[in-house]
Amino acid sequence: MEAESCFSIRKNGSHSFSISQADDKYIIEAIKIKFDISNPIREIPLKSGKTLYLIESYKKATLLNILNFLDSDHIEKFKGEKLIQFNKFKSLVD
Repeated sequence: MEAESCFSIRKNGSHSFSISQADDKYIIEAIKIKFDISNPIREIPLKSGKTLYLIESYKKATLLNILNFLDSDHIEKFKGEKLIQFNKFKSLVD
């Protein structure tokens, strides 16, 4: 999650969460199922010949579900800039 995820905060008030993984669609499919993300998984060909699998969600209910999971005690907490990004995102979505 530290490197492959992104919390996006837009000026227009819409927010999103995205996560990607190179050459491992199964992880992204599991995340899609776990958080009931309705958007399709995007497949982006890379110059290396690998495929980047990306999923993004804008739905507030899904974002809150992801935030609650990430804020729980059973996962390792973010560090550094990602922690700042997470906390700011959480305060705007709640």
